[in-house]
Amino acid sequence: MFGSVDVETTGTIPGYHEIVQIAIVPYSNTFERVGTPFCSLVQPEFPDRADPAAQQIHCLALTDAPDRATVIDRLCDWMASLDLPIGTKLIPLAHNWPFEFSFLREFLGFDLFNEIWHYHPRDAMTFAVALNDAYTIKGKEKPFPRVSLKDLCAQFGVVNTNPHDALADSIAEADLFKAMLCALK
Repeated sequence: MFGSVDVETTGTIPGYHEIVQIAIVPYSNTFERVGTPFCSLVQPEFPDRADPAAQQIHCLALTDAPDRATVIDRLCDWMASLDLPIGTKLIPLAHNWPFEFSFLREFLGFDLFNEIWHYHPRDAMTFAVALNDAYTIKGKEKPFPRVSLKDLCAQFGVVNTNPHDALADSIAEADLFKAMLCALK
């Protein structure tokens, strides 16, 4: 099972900046949505470290957001509700997985992160960059001049209903990745 995941953060430095919104949407191996998504705001422990530019991007109101421990407890309950076979992990699907990975591992801790996430991620950004490389090797023009979620969604006709919202971005990433796979010839 895939878990399309996105986080919104207080900045770009894991371990210093924090997750303020997390969303995981479960998908089957054919990229059909299954189950109920997990989505939560998270109260930052160190709001004074927040980069004002990050707040301008995600525009999240965090006054009533639960704390990190509560969100992690809810996430563990949600994982249990998926009723996966013992030892089954979610295959991460994210746009720019290295960014999500670094924040999620810091947020969840090494052990819980490894209980939840499989080690073979999928990532439309990485996929697009690899396809660009393949075209370059063949002497052809790169098919993806820009590889942001916004740009790739526009190129594939995928609608992101609320950019920079973790739930909307998670859904858009899964729709995009599926569209990219279906476009392969």
